[in-house]
This record gives sequence, structure tokens and C-alpha cells, in this order.
Amino acid sequence: MPKKINPLVINISSQKLEFCNTSSQSPLIFPFPPTSISEMEIINKEELKSKLQAFFSEHQIHAEPVVLILNESMYYSKDFLTSTPPALEDIQKYLDLVPFVSVSYKVYRLPVGHRLVVINRDFYEHFKNILLTLGFSIISVVPGFIITGPGTTTAFSAQTCLLINRKMDIVMDNSFGGTENAPSAAQNTHRYIEGHKSIVSFLAILIILACP
Repeated sequence: MPKKINPLVINISSQKLEFCNTSSQSPLIFPFPPTSISEMEIINKEELKSKLQAFFSEHQIHAEPVVLILNESMYYSKDFLTSTPPALEDIQKYLDLVPFVSVSYKVYRLPVGHRLVVINRDFYEHFKNILLTLGFSIISVVPGFIITGPGTTTAFSAQTCLLINRKMDIVMDNSFGGTENAPSAAQNTHRYIEGHKSIVSFLAILIILACP
């Protein structure tokens, strides 16, 4: 008989992390330092890693498998009231509206229709890598409605943690593992400019000087 999985459950929102806590009725809370994360982007990975490491040490949280629950503030979504999954063309139309340079997406079956969920791929990869360097491993990533049901926005609580433990099979079966959508040419150009502003400025000056 396979050993029952008892992972560390983390609810992640745009402002904080919440950890299921076996010694208290309230989840442990780690607010994101504004100097580490801003507008859904990790701007200081080393600082975030250092503060997380200190938080884990203070609360005696040991490296173990992690289930990551995505708060609705962590993704964009669109419902399709169709019996079949949305066509790739319809998915791409929505992806073009999402303000992330790099995205991953997954289509979930709802009681009525389907829900397209889109996450910031860069944010997730950076966060995952920080956890990996601290010895953790992510075994499942699911949006919160997989636990509480579509249309619900209940606060993360001790009751939510109990519900997650009871639905661990569903959590594992619905792990995000989303399809990665390659950035468009325009997005790649924007990313290059952001990373090479001094070079672009220098070239612009040369072009201006070369004009008669």
C-alpha cells in the first residue's frame, strides 16, 4: 500500500504566502517584502530567498514536498460555456490580452463548461527555484477553486487545510503543469529592450547623428 502523502500546503496570493499550520487554527502568514516582489514580478530573488529561509527557520518548517494553492489574484481566467474545451484560436486570443511576458495555461473542466487559467510563468519559475534551493519540491500546483469549487472566494483557513487533505487525490490529479506559451515577437522585443536599455539608447543616438 503506497504511503500517504502529507505535504506542506502553501496558499500563494499576490501579497503573501499562507501555510497550513498543525499547531494553530490560523495559517502562518509570510507577507511578501515590497522590495522583493512588486506587481507580480520577483525583483530581488536573493532577498526573497533569505527572508523565506529566516521564516522557515523561525517557525521550524522543514524542507518537504509542497502543494501550492493559487489564490485568484495569482492568475487570469476565462470561462467558456461549451461542452468541449476551447479551440486553440480562442485560447490564443485570450492569452494575447494577459499582461505577462511569459505565460503557462491550463484548461479545467467545470460542472458547466471549461475554465482557462493563465499564470505568470516567470514568477512561478523563479519562486519554484527559490524553494528548490531551500530543499523543497513542488508536487502539485492548483488554483483554489479546485478545492472550494468554482465561483467561491472563501478565505484560506484551517478548514481549507483540512479540506485540502481530504481532497489530496483531486489536488494531485489536477496539478497545473500548464502548457507554456512562447512570447510573441513583440513581447521578445520588449523584453530585450528592458534588459539592454543602455545599448538601445546608444544605438538610437548613433542613428540620430547619422541622419542628414
